[in-house]
Amino acid sequence: MSGQPINREFKDFELVMSIPKAKHSEGEIRHVELGKGIVKKPRHPLHKPVFTSNKLSMVGFTVAGIESELNCTEYQWPIFVAKELMDNPYDWFNEYYPNSPKEDRKIGLCVWPIDGFGIRIAVRNSNVDNIPVFEDLKSTFDFAISYSSKRNQNKGGTGDQGDALKRLLKMGYASWASEYNFTDSFVDKQWEQPIILTFNGKQYTAVLHVDQHTQDARVIINQNHDAKIDIGNYNEISAALPVPHHDLTCHRIKLYYNSYKIPKRQIEFSFCGEYRDE
Repeated sequence: MSGQPINREFKDFELVMSIPKAKHSEGEIRHVELGKGIVKKPRHPLHKPVFTSNKLSMVGFTVAGIESELNCTEYQWPIFVAKELMDNPYDWFNEYYPNSPKEDRKIGLCVWPIDGFGIRIAVRNSNVDNIPVFEDLKSTFDFAISYSSKRNQNKGGTGDQGDALKRLLKMGYASWASEYNFTDSFVDKQWEQPIILTFNGKQYTAVLHVDQHTQDARVIINQNHDAKIDIGNYNEISAALPVPHHDLTCHRIKLYYNSYKIPKRQIEFSFCGEYRDE
């Protein structure tokens, strides 16, 4: 499979193995409670992910179904993917690094063509304290349940509430298989480009497999034990879409990125791309 983002250059990113710790006084924040004086509060919030049952509908694996669900046309999906991948670390920073300096809150976006038939969109964000993330990937990619680490927190955010990663896989599949006639074929057409997740010194791939005959779908997750991970204390997620005219699509993503970052405070942004910027 193509699309490995690990050794690509992210403009203005400091990809080092040792990054200075955020100024949090040994991972804890002190605060004053009335009548109790100074007490110690845990450094990281203890919100637990929420799981709810889900009935699988194959409509959600079609272009029309996804367009209806999101009120977003297929032409806009590359922008949606870039936005979703940037929204998640932005919300995460506000939860886990709310008072950290700008140099500890970095988000980098990179886009490049894959195999001449699509693009890969990657977002990398700093994690100076190497906080554990994605501790239950199996549930995250389980279509039988809805998974969200944001629900029931009474907290607003910019990212879509839950199940975003599964939706990105469905987008790639829906576009790739949109003109395929499953009725006349005994073989299902599959979108084999994975979501690649790199975090806490590990790398995983998540590939969607759809069985139109049994009306079922699942995500196959594998750890890449041979990956050379040299991104230091950063997390990275990349997703792929089959799009024509990748140069134009990459240019549209960059234009969106330029406007996206304007209102985001205390974030150090960077962008890189492999395309003809005409």
